[in-house]
Amino acid sequence: NNAPMPTYVLEVELLGDNGVETEPNEDQATANANFTGGVSDVYVFGDHTLNADSDYYAIDVPVNGSSLRLELFEGDRAVLSCESFGLDSRVTLYDPTGVQLVDDDDDGRGYCSLIDGTGAGTTRQDPNAHNLPAGTYYVQVRASTFAQGMDIEGQFTYRLAVTVREP
Repeated sequence: NNAPMPTYVLEVELLGDNGVETEPNEDQATANANFTGGVSDVYVFGDHTLNADSDYYAIDVPVNGSSLRLELFEGDRAVLSCESFGLDSRVTLYDPTGVQLVDDDDDGRGYCSLIDGTGAGTTRQDPNAHNLPAGTYYVQVRASTFAQGMDIEGQFTYRLAVTVREP
């Protein structure tokens, strides 16, 4: 519409490349440690070539009260993009004891996944990813339940971007 727009803030963060996933990383016990040691605003490149594949990553939250943002992007836009709906992911966040905190299928672009606990007040998308106690959390990347039965949507390369916001 043509109504005046209120003041807003645009935040831009360049993400650093933090390597690639390594197999096996099918459960929390074998989770990749690409997001440990206090790293933030980085991504890791992953390969999900089998519909039933499941990739786990450990994420250090170093300070009580921190929040997480986890977003899945396509690994190769020339092959599949989120907007084309050819990549259908699912991302789940677990606490240090393995209890599921947030599960997302399609909150990102297209059918890509997004868990965001970094917003303010009522704009916070995922409250269970906000104000976390310090510890090591786990994120699981896999094809959505729907895509696991399909030929192509459950097979993709990806970049998992992780941001840890301290209070």
